Amino acid sequence: MKKKKRNHRFFRAILFLFLLYTSVYGFLTLKTDNLVIKSGKEIVLALVLAYSLFKLLSAKILSKKGIVIVVFLIISIIIIGFLGNSVNRDWVTFVYGFKITILPMLGLFLGIAMTKLNVNLDKVSMVVFILIISGWIYQQTQGLNALVAAGWEYGVNVKSFNANTLRLPSFVGTPDGYAFLLCITGILLETSNMLKEKKIIQLVIKVTTLVFLVLATMRSALIFWFLFQLLMSWNLIASMKSKVRYLLLSIVCFSIPLCLLVFMQFVASSSLTSTSSLQDRLSHWGHFLSSPLTTEGLVGLGLGAVGSASRRTSQLGLSSMDYGVDNQLFAFYEQIGLLGTLVILMIAFHIIRTARRTYKTNNHAKIAVFFLICTFVSGMFTNVLEVYPFNLFLWIAVGMGIQKVNQEDIMPEVGKLNKKKVRSGIVWS
Repeated sequence: MKKKKRNHRFFRAILFLFLLYTSVYGFLTLKTDNLVIKSGKEIVLALVLAYSLFKLLSAKILSKKGIVIVVFLIISIIIIGFLGNSVNRDWVTFVYGFKITILPMLGLFLGIAMTKLNVNLDKVSMVVFILIISGWIYQQTQGLNALVAAGWEYGVNVKSFNANTLRLPSFVGTPDGYAFLLCITGILLETSNMLKEKKIIQLVIKVTTLVFLVLATMRSALIFWFLFQLLMSWNLIASMKSKVRYLLLSIVCFSIPLCLLVFMQFVASSSLTSTSSLQDRLSHWGHFLSSPLTTEGLVGLGLGAVGSASRRTSQLGLSSMDYGVDNQLFAFYEQIGLLGTLVILMIAFHIIRTARRTYKTNNHAKIAVFFLICTFVSGMFTNVLEVYPFNLFLWIAVGMGIQKVNQEDIMPEVGKLNKKKVRSGIVWS
């Protein structure tokens, strides 16, 4: 028993340091060109995943029907992506596509193992949240010239938004990486068990997240945050008694126009209401889309053919489309075709369907469902599942939601006696 506890503490420490490392990865690679630093996050993630899979296998969790379906679907994506790459024998692109999109997706199993080992994201989310905000404030005070002189690349690490507002990378390395990581760590904190009884701190974190997301001017991250808050608020109201629910709905309906007016006045003088970037996206969306009746339309051009992986391979001097897409659904279609995109949607549907069993009483399952909904909505404007380390935090949180709904994996002796209760929505924790 003592050895098991010691192993769990070691796993918790390694995981904490690893997630912290992913959050400052951009800053570390800026200061050194060391190969170990650059490839370290994939190596450690692979080791942590291997340990998690070993634990799940030894506990016979991977043999559960719901988990087997997820494993099968992820393997299907890898095979379909490989078929697309095999046409041009572009194995380097496949490796980068696997690293950027599929490897973080395997964080699902890490999240499942974390729940099994009673490990959560609360403390690391708090440290990362404070750290990246502090880094952003420091960079804001330094200004563009100082950042470029320090080694940050303009147009990649530091960007201008409508020529008068800087988008800063914090320690994460890119502005979108910072904004989405801020968004998800803020949400994880305000919904964590650690702060469950500390409403004032939850409110402070909520307001702080919103303020710094607005300052970051990354509107796709703002869409994710606002939609999550809306879903949580609606869920809270729906759980109340009828009279209270109708009263609150009336107040909300009357308040929405006023809040919109105040918000529009707040952002009217800023560049957040600009539609130039959206118009630019609309101008090129669909340019590279193949007919679904062709081979490329069915299985795609291969993992990494477009999106973040293609930008990276282009920087390495390799033949690449160098096309960002800025739409996750189109990015999937171009990489893994119609078949692969359907498999991705099947994974999301299966997770939501599984989590809905204990949706009303299980906070982890609820967060998993809302995260997936918000991901696909904000993904209409950016390749959200390629934003690192946001995608890793996301899949870990979703994996924790999957594990929580399977009572047999958490308390076998209770689960065997109460299968019917679990299916009806009762959670044992």
